[in-house]
Amino acid sequence: MPPTHVALVISVIGTAFFALRTGEGFNAPTLIWVLGLTVGVSQYATIKLIKLALSRGPLSPLWCAVGLGFIVTITYARVFLGEALRPVQCLGVAAGVACVIVASLAQGHGENETGSGTRRFADRATYGLLLLLTLVASSGTAIMVKYLGALTYLPDQSYMDHFGGLFYVLLYAVFGLLIVGETVVTRPGGIPLKWMLAAGIFGSAGSVTGLWAWGAASALPAAITFTVSSVVSIVGAAIVSAAFFGERASAGWFATLGLALVSVVLVNA
Repeated sequence: MPPTHVALVISVIGTAFFALRTGEGFNAPTLIWVLGLTVGVSQYATIKLIKLALSRGPLSPLWCAVGLGFIVTITYARVFLGEALRPVQCLGVAAGVACVIVASLAQGHGENETGSGTRRFADRATYGLLLLLTLVASSGTAIMVKYLGALTYLPDQSYMDHFGGLFYVLLYAVFGLLIVGETVVTRPGGIPLKWMLAAGIFGSAGSVTGLWAWGAASALPAAITFTVSSVVSIVGAAIVSAAFFGERASAGWFATLGLALVSVVLVNA
């Protein structure tokens, strides 16, 4: 089943969920519209970049690049918002990075090493560029959430507090429309509707809950919100893989869980 079809179901559910939470309707500053549309495009770009990267190289570095998105967000918050990290929190971020790397090493490796030395170098350079672009694109939503969470709209409300519903509606709607456009152009074959809906509903539970939690925690330091978010998603994937898909609980599996726990404790210390 193409992942874009599952993503389409997620986008429909996400749009509907946040539309019901949009108290101001569509009456919002231009900034919200621009950022909402932008992150919708970045989400779509991320899944296309992931697909391209998988055709050029192994899964492990790609999994690592996606998982390390929180480092980009923390760097943004440090440079542009002046958020400082205490030494113990720096250790927590480092543990989070280690958690992502260990988790990525547990993924399967593909082979893409045939051809001349020049061809291999070009393939590796292209793959490296795709990893960098994936890292940046996958961080776009988190950076915008953090930016809106730090921007004051009313004395007791940030832009994220006030316009977060519409921001997410735009994100999901644009993401879904781009997938619809791709589907019209590519005209894929038969789609197993039952499994597509089941996978989409399951995926939307995580997507909608995660984005809602980001918005609710957007005023907290990025080192806390996005490090915890990243390691929790990795731990969740590890537990589901072991519980439902028969993945062996190896030393790397336990190391991933241990580093995740250390990271969460330290960034919240």
